[in-house]
Amino acid sequence: MNFFADEALSLDRLRAALMRMEDTIIFGLIERAQFKHNPNVYRSGAFSFRRPQAQQSGLSSVSPSSSSSSVKQQAQTRTEHSTTSLATATVVATTSSPAVPSFLDYFLHETEKLHASVRRYTSPDENPFFDNLPEPVLEALDFPSVLKPNKINVNAQIKEMYIEQLVPALCQSGDDTNYGSSATLDVQCLQAVSRRIHYGKFIAEAKFSDPKHTDEYTRLIREGNADGLMALLTNKEVERKLLTRLHNKAKMYGQDVDNLASDSSHSKINPALVVELYEKWIIPLTKKVEVQYLLQRLDEDEPADLEDEEADESLALEAEDQVVAPTAVVPEISVVAAAKPSALGRVRAADQLRSKQRGSETRFYFLETPVSDVTTTTGNRPRATSDLQ
Repeated sequence: MNFFADEALSLDRLRAALMRMEDTIIFGLIERAQFKHNPNVYRSGAFSFRRPQAQQSGLSSVSPSSSSSSVKQQAQTRTEHSTTSLATATVVATTSSPAVPSFLDYFLHETEKLHASVRRYTSPDENPFFDNLPEPVLEALDFPSVLKPNKINVNAQIKEMYIEQLVPALCQSGDDTNYGSSATLDVQCLQAVSRRIHYGKFIAEAKFSDPKHTDEYTRLIREGNADGLMALLTNKEVERKLLTRLHNKAKMYGQDVDNLASDSSHSKINPALVVELYEKWIIPLTKKVEVQYLLQRLDEDEPADLEDEEADESLALEAEDQVVAPTAVVPEISVVAAAKPSALGRVRAADQLRSKQRGSETRFYFLETPVSDVTTTTGNRPRATSDLQ
């Protein structure tokens, strides 16, 4: 998306970008499906890299954002099984060695190092799988501030899903030794899916900025109500139309133009697999990104008004009244009052104080795992941003 154009977050631009990503993902999967599973690509230690830098490239100590089942320290024994269902797909037996990366990890990391050097990951819509990347050799671009600063990155879950479930379901089982071709296409698919899922940040910003719903989003954010945000973001009818469109696209793109009138039994890709990928992973992870982004959307965003100052002052006085012996509560509260945190931060501090008085812990709800089934009622209220999922 062109972030230097006027109205970069307009609904038409976002909608067009999301639909182009559908095509990119489907064609990427069609290309990967022409090769067999080739499990050696994902097996740590299956290849010995002759370059001395391989052991010093940082792959042996990748960050959590780049970890996957192929580099876990414990040995895993699994049975190879190819199926058209993501839910039942598994991976072949692997013996992991944390010191030697898998072919895919090495390929992906080297690719990201090159892309980082030409400032790919300075763009707001790009999120790397590795964090130990070189600084750009080009002058930085002055991107407009379309998003609030954030470090949201779910690439670890994306890569684990791709390796353990999508590839075994997409490709014929076995090994055809086309490791380089398979890894090249894997990198393209991973980057495309990652970009689509992290576009949830832009979707969330667009929905939050809609004047019709800003107040409702603000209230839920201040409450730290992740479930409420998830319900407000979800539009089941839009998701249903999206899945129908994906099925039709995959069916059409997977056919040979000379056999358009024939059935889809010889399609290059199973349309149901594309639908399942979106329904069980891309849509839930996109909404997870949206919720995480919104929960921090108000941080350092609102200047404290008179009522906020009085609330902070009252909070500090209340903390002092509760002191019987020196504890960590008073310094914590007085720092909160002096630092003038965000509205959400003050709400959490107040809740923590009240919970300490009750002798219990405050609980906040944050999403840590993909949500596959979210039931919500959107009602009939008009929503200018409701067709973005």
